[in-house]
Amino acid sequence: MTLLMSQGLRFVYIFCIARLLGAELYGLLAFGNAWYMMFLPLTGLGLWIYLSQKVTKNYTKSARRTVPLVASIRFLAVSIVALTCLSIGLVNADSELISNIIIIYTLALVG
Repeated sequence: MTLLMSQGLRFVYIFCIARLLGAELYGLLAFGNAWYMMFLPLTGLGLWIYLSQKVTKNYTKSARRTVPLVASIRFLAVSIVALTCLSIGLVNADSELISNIIIIYTLALVG
């Protein structure tokens, strides 16, 4: 029931957004979402799964070493992915509006 309700609300939400924005702006929103989703998996790298496994096995010993290591790797990965996303996007952007969308979604990657 939860999945059905979630999908139903998503349908209504997308329908309303598409009607309010119009074809061109909604297309740019869809482009931004696709651009964002292309780079998003590279920011996590499955590190949180690794962290939860290491810390739960031996909390006191593993946490002191693993948490800073995972945070450092994640910071480095997010920085590299954001710079790559931004540079590729801005070089290939056809208009200023697309450049702005790429900048906004790059900031979303960092967040």
